[in-house]
Amino acid sequence: MRAVLLGAMLAVAAAGQQFTWEGDVSGVAVVHVRGKKVEVEVRDGAPVSGAKFRFATPLPETRQTLRIEVRQGRGAVRLVAQPGVENEYSASILIEDRQDGTGHYSIALSWDRAAATPSGKMDRLRWTGTVEGEAVVECSAAKCVSKAERGGPVFRERFKFSRPLPDLEAHVLLDETGGQADIRILEQPSARNGYAVKVGVRALNGATPCTFALSWERAPGR
Repeated sequence: MRAVLLGAMLAVAAAGQQFTWEGDVSGVAVVHVRGKKVEVEVRDGAPVSGAKFRFATPLPETRQTLRIEVRQGRGAVRLVAQPGVENEYSASILIEDRQDGTGHYSIALSWDRAAATPSGKMDRLRWTGTVEGEAVVECSAAKCVSKAERGGPVFRERFKFSRPLPDLEAHVLLDETGGQADIRILEQPSARNGYAVKVGVRALNGATPCTFALSWERAPGR
């Protein structure tokens, strides 16, 4: 079984397709893709069943034009949102199945991996903490401070910088997340916020150990 899955992943990568999704749709559904996460929104009809997906590489936080391939499906499939700062670098696929019964859909997305790879050296930050409810983690220079927005305070908070976040408008990438939580970048560093990056963490199941990793391209001469 593992050999079959590995072969499928290699086939996806070889074809230049970084993401595949399939599921059974009866009505109208939207598949939202962001980073390594997938959410299915049902707008009309029955819940989507049999849904599964696979990433060869995460969707990068870069504005670019994705390409879609419909491998199987009897209804209309459209890529209705391309990744950009206005939608937190997510993509949305609209599936409309207006026929009787349920239709099976298989979809692939591809993007330019080279365009998403920074050319310079990268610095990194790793943060861990236990969140109950919702919190905002604000990081600037070489320090992170968390603030509970809903629920109890963050505890067991730790962070480690490879080097301080510069007082520049750096573009910070969310490279990795861990724990049963929705984690996303809320604000990028700018003069308006004191060159801080703000990360929202929403625990999905009580007090949850969470982790995230950020990276940014090192400024020339630093």
